[in-house]
Amino acid sequence: MNAAKIHLLAALCILLALFTGGCFRGEAHLSVHADGSCTLKSTLLGMDFIRQSLAEHKDEIMKNDPYARFREIAENGKTGFEIISDFPDMKALAKRGGPLFARRDGKCLGLLEKKTWLYDAYMFDLCPSDAIGEGGQTDPQVHALMQGFLPQIQYDFRLALPVPAESHNADGVERDGQELRWDLSSTLTSGQEKRICVTYRIWNRMHIALTAGLALLFLGLSAAVFFRRQEDVEEEGRRRLLPAALCGGLALAIIAFSAYMVLCPPTLTAQDSISPVLSDAQTAENAAQQ
Repeated sequence: MNAAKIHLLAALCILLALFTGGCFRGEAHLSVHADGSCTLKSTLLGMDFIRQSLAEHKDEIMKNDPYARFREIAENGKTGFEIISDFPDMKALAKRGGPLFARRDGKCLGLLEKKTWLYDAYMFDLCPSDAIGEGGQTDPQVHALMQGFLPQIQYDFRLALPVPAESHNADGVERDGQELRWDLSSTLTSGQEKRICVTYRIWNRMHIALTAGLALLFLGLSAAVFFRRQEDVEEEGRRRLLPAALCGGLALAIIAFSAYMVLCPPTLTAQDSISPVLSDAQTAENAAQQ
């Protein structure tokens, strides 16, 4: 089935649901925990017949993630289902999370991870329009039909972080930057281009404490040697001040390095991507199989 027919079928489903007094609401909620693990909860609500249509994909979803938890739900007169998947770390999310988290050459880098001594930097660079559809390559009549029902369709992607995001392009922000929301309704209906970009850092408290302790140790040694030898002004005394100068220099170097790491924003490149590459050829092949 080609992309136009897929979108036409979706449009007819939504149209029937609207005429029977219903609407469609969905949400993908990704929670990133402080230990690096993740929980992805996908919720879809609509009329009964939409629920039945969506439930047909349950086997495919469970095949990709056999440990996912699947249950039917009801809310405000609508029925649907909820799927919860747990991932031990970002690499597992990138591998098993689905096409949304894939890397697409020339478009997005997927999930990026960069570990340093003081922190672990992460970046989400996602293209939901490519993951949901064919990026807007829809028949014009179907596109117009879907646009007409856009107010009746709600689909969000939410990201909950253990720390505030340092940069993002979210449509909504809550909890001082720890909860971000993107409205993907138009992307779902017509493949409108949308980009999800987030950067954040999780600090390594143990390494920070060790670094601070090492700097204080060198400063203490430098001060101790200096004050013990300050009254000895002869050549031998000046030579004995050399250890104090070395300790002080090392302490200053540690402090300068730490300040640089803290103040400069992390720089992540394509080499830091941990997502599997999904090429245009693979995307076209998957669309043809559908």
